[in-house]
Formats: sequence, C-alpha cells, structure tokens
Amino acid sequence: MMSLRATWALAIAAAAGLRLWNALIGPVLHGYDGWAHIAYVLFIDLYHAVPFPDQGWSYFHPPLYYGIGAAIAQVDDGDVLVRGLMLIGSAASLGVALLAARLVAAARSEHWLESRGACIAFTGVAFLPVLVYTAPMPGNEVPAALAVAAMLTSFSSGQRAAARGEPSFWLDLITGLLAGCAILTKVSAAIPIAAIGVSGLVTALRSLNRGAALAGLARRGAWMIAAFALLAGPYYGRNVAHFGTPFVTSHEHPKVKAMELQQPPGERSVWDFVALPGPAVLRDSSFDAPHVLRSVWGSVYLNTWFDTYRASQFPRWEIVPPNDYPIHRETLLLAGLGLIPTGFALWGGLLMLRSAWRDRDAVVDQTLSLVTLGSLAFFAAFAVRIPTFAAIKASYLLALSVPYGWALARGLGAALGARSPRLRAVGLAGGAGLGLSAVAVCAILASGALYPARPDQRDIHALRAFFGDSDTAREWLREPGVAQHRHAVEVLGAIELAEGNYAAAAERLRAIASGSVTPEFVNAVATATALSGRAGEAVQMWDRALRASTPAELRINRGTLRAASGDWAGGRRDIEQGLAQNPEVGVGWGNLAWIDRALGKLETSRTSEQRAAQIAQRAPRRFPYGVGDGDLDYAGRGQRWLLVLSGPSDAPELSLYRPERARYGPASR
Repeated sequence: MMSLRATWALAIAAAAGLRLWNALIGPVLHGYDGWAHIAYVLFIDLYHAVPFPDQGWSYFHPPLYYGIGAAIAQVDDGDVLVRGLMLIGSAASLGVALLAARLVAAARSEHWLESRGACIAFTGVAFLPVLVYTAPMPGNEVPAALAVAAMLTSFSSGQRAAARGEPSFWLDLITGLLAGCAILTKVSAAIPIAAIGVSGLVTALRSLNRGAALAGLARRGAWMIAAFALLAGPYYGRNVAHFGTPFVTSHEHPKVKAMELQQPPGERSVWDFVALPGPAVLRDSSFDAPHVLRSVWGSVYLNTWFDTYRASQFPRWEIVPPNDYPIHRETLLLAGLGLIPTGFALWGGLLMLRSAWRDRDAVVDQTLSLVTLGSLAFFAAFAVRIPTFAAIKASYLLALSVPYGWALARGLGAALGARSPRLRAVGLAGGAGLGLSAVAVCAILASGALYPARPDQRDIHALRAFFGDSDTAREWLREPGVAQHRHAVEVLGAIELAEGNYAAAAERLRAIASGSVTPEFVNAVATATALSGRAGEAVQMWDRALRASTPAELRINRGTLRAASGDWAGGRRDIEQGLAQNPEVGVGWGNLAWIDRALGKLETSRTSEQRAAQIAQRAPRRFPYGVGDGDLDYAGRGQRWLLVLSGPSDAPELSLYRPERARYGPASR
C-alpha cells in the first residue's frame, strides 16, 4: 500500500500541476463575467480610484482583488494581466485545499504530513471540480474562498488556544485582518465572519466559567474588530455615506436587471428546494433543462462536479461532433463519482453537527457547522430573491470548501477507523473512490486534455488593444469566420478610431450600421465621420439619434462639431443641454470654455475651465470613460467617444478625447 507521505506527494503534485497547466496553457478570459472583472481592474488602473457600486456591472464588488489586478496591469500587457489573474486564482484554489488540511491536522494535534484526515481533506477539496474549473476564471470568488479558509483556520487555532487558557493576541489580530481581507474580496464573506462571531459567543456562553469566558471573548473580540474595521471600514463607510447601507449590489443596474428578467425560471417555490432532477438527467444534464432548472440543490450538485454552465475555459457543446455528447457523458461520470465523497461528507457533516450540539469543547465542529448552515440559508434566500439559473452556481458556495474538507475527513476517517470489518471495507472503497474521482478530474478538467480546448475569449483582443497591442487584435479580427462577425468589426472599427485612422473607422462601422443599433454605436460612427472631414453627414447622424432619449455625449459631440464649423451659438446651446443631462462630462466643460473664450466671455470661460480641471483630476462618478459601465467591449459600450475643441478661434481643431492612465487622484464625492 502506498505510504501516506507518498500519497501526499502525488496529491500535491497532481493538484498543483493541473492548476499550473490550466493557468499557463489554457485559453484565457473565460469565466463568469470575466470581461466585467477585467473592466473593474482597468477602472482602478486608469483612474487610481475604486468605482462606486452603481457605476457598472461588477463594480459592486469590494476592491481588494481588483487592486491586485491593477498592480499587475502596470506591466502594460493584456495577456500578462489575464495570465497573472489566472495564476492568482489557481494558487488561491490550491491554498484553500492546503488550509483545509492544515485545519484538520491542527485540530487533531497532528503533523499534517502524518495526518490521514488531513490528506483526505486536501484530496477532497483540491480535486473538487468547482475549485478546479473556477481557478483560472478572472474573478474574486476563489481568492475570497482562500481568505475565508485562512480566517477559519486562524480563528479555530485561536479558539483552541483560549480553551487551553493561553489566548493568543497575534492569532486574534490575524483573524481580524483575515476577516477584513475576506470582506474586502467578496461581500458574501460576511456570512462566515458572522458565523465565527456567533461561534465565539456560543462557546463563551457554554463555558463552565461563563463570566471569565465572556470577559476573555470581549478582549479577544476587541482586537479582531479593530483589525477588521481598520481594513474594511473605509470602503464600507463610503458605501454607507453614499447609499445608506454598507452592502450595495448591481441588482438595479439596467443591464443586470434586463439580464435577470430574461433568465428562467423567474420564480422559486418550496418544491424547487426539495425536488431532484431524477432519471431525466441521464438524458440531459444541461443547466437550463427543466428538471435541472427546477431543482436548486440538484443543479448545485451537478455544477459542483462539472461546469454545467459552459462558462469556463473547458469545451462547449458547439465544438463537439454532431450527435456526440462527450461533455454530457463526462458530467454524469464526475457527478456519479462525486456521490462517493459527497456521501461521506454528508455523513461527516451529521457527525459534525452532533458533536457541535453535544460537546461544548468541539469548537471546530461548532464553528464550521454555523458557517455551513449560515451559508446554505443565505444561498437559498439569494436563489429566491434572484430567481434565475445564474443565481444557483456552485461557486457561490466556495466558502464551504473548508467545512467540506473537515466533514469528508470526519466521515471517511470514521469508516476507515471503525471496528467493524464491513465499515472498514466501506471506508477503503470510499478512499479508492475518492482517488478515482481525483484522477477523473485531472483527466477531464485539464484544458484540452480529452478534446480541443476552447479558443481564447474574444474580448482578449479588445484588452490587447487597450494596452496598445492592436496588431495582434487585427490579426485575429481578420481571420476567416471572424472578420464577418459584428463584434469583430466593431472592435476593429474602434481600434482604427482610437489610432487616428478615422476614414477607415467610419467605413468599417458604417458597414454594420443596419438594423438595431445603440446610441453609443451611432456616436462612434458619427465621431469617426466627423473626424474624417464629413461634418454635415456626422451632424445628420446625431440629429437622427437625438430624436429619441439618448446619452448626453451625443448632444455634446454635436455641439462641439457645430462650434468647430462656425456655429458657436448653436454649438454652445447643444453643449449646455448635454451638460444639464450629465454635468460630469469634463470634456464638455472644456469645450464650453473654448467657445466662451472665442466669444469674448472670459469670466464664464474661466469658470468652465475650472470645472473641467476639477473633473479631470478625479475619477468619473457616472460613466467611466475608457472602460465602460462594466463592459470590456471596446467598441461603443466600452468607450463613449468625445470630441475636443482646441486651437485658436479662427482655426479650431477637432481631436478625440482619450483619458490618460495615472492622471487621476482620489475619487471625490
């Protein structure tokens, strides 16, 4: 039989190798709203400020992960940024498994390399598919899981030290700091943070010397709270000051609301929380199949064991041969193998709950029971509040990674250590099943291992262009099968516009201007047309768009062009009306100052110049120019193009405004 240390070596090598392969070799920028997470990183990089939660798609998330991404962005390379984030996610994913093992070993006063339970916990967590396929995704979910795992490990150590009568100031301080890091990475970390607070209070109340225990908890809690508030206070305090609550979501953002209204099922009932997919899942394991969609926990289970949403870097239905369904078969394979560790984890979870209820000294069982129950209750409430299939992703439960590892170690360990030969045989079979599932995860979830991997997500080319690598983007955009795609043409037109090739930009964008277009797209076409010397045609485009309710930028641009053409009064009127819609368009104030100076209105010109200068030194409060309202899409939504007036009044010059990186100070209120 393989020795325990050899098992450890094999498990760690396989888990680390799998993650490195996917992070360094796999396709980039896939994942849940990966483009929106990158847009957040670019906002911080561009403006040196944290966006407000209501400014875009994913801007409601706290900023720690995105600040780290902005530091990587200083390399000025889109591929390095994305690969760096993929490596961070992969390292965090492995770290969660190591911390789960560390907690098990420490709770049993064992060295982790000599602890069978720790090895079980590591293997179970490290090869849990949801932790593998989310690791390379740009996003804060896996780093948040790492922060929560570290907090739980530190808190458990502090609880055991206090129970021995040797409270550790450093452990309590570290727990508070880790809690601050967790809540600054993802808002849902509030649930495990609240759970450790309740656990500490329950432990003190159950103590034989309740008064002394409560006094000790107050001293320890003061250090935790102080460290927590030091880190999390400024960001959440800003939310309270502006919105009246620390926790603000993007639920009311127009794009988010529109998406939620389109996604089924649209409502949840009690039946959704007790129904299971049944035999129909053998025919169809898709996330939107009716029997999966109406089973919350069944859907979560399948998504835990395979990326049923087809959002990660792993293959989709579209690239498999017709009438062949390897992805469906592998979903069922992993879900079937997953029944073994899941069964032992459920058994261990029941043992954990019983121990937490009966034994006042079982602080780990108590803490992890509260984290588990609180997280599941919050998840269920969230599924009811947002009744869409996107609200029941298994990645929303990654904070339960450590409780899962602990419960698996308890359940499988109890079977392996049982006196009954039959139970030990069940335990050995369970251990073999756990190992087999790990092998299957390695084979199936290594990007491109069993079939061709997905291509890079298309917005990587917009990101490359953002950092100046437009040639690589052009090469891809001109490939057969890509060149005719509307998105590709939009991005290529935007690149031409940004680089000053205005006639080429106008030609490309006009070629796809048929059908339904957004005001931002009209603005891009009209801007390119104006800068290529066809002012009359551009004004007509803005005239048609302005017959409906449109963004202020269109009116400001039309006014700027009219002023450049000699119609100063009409141009001034347009710009004033646009600024009345959105007074935070600094370029509009600058253009207004130019017109007033040309008209001899020097006092009002100076006032407008001061307003423009003030806006230019802070991050925008409304639409964030350069990165969009949470979209990475470079063409239209990601950049609302603005015209700038400069030069003498008798020879006005038109140019394109582009915000400069590292120009901005702290965001103002």
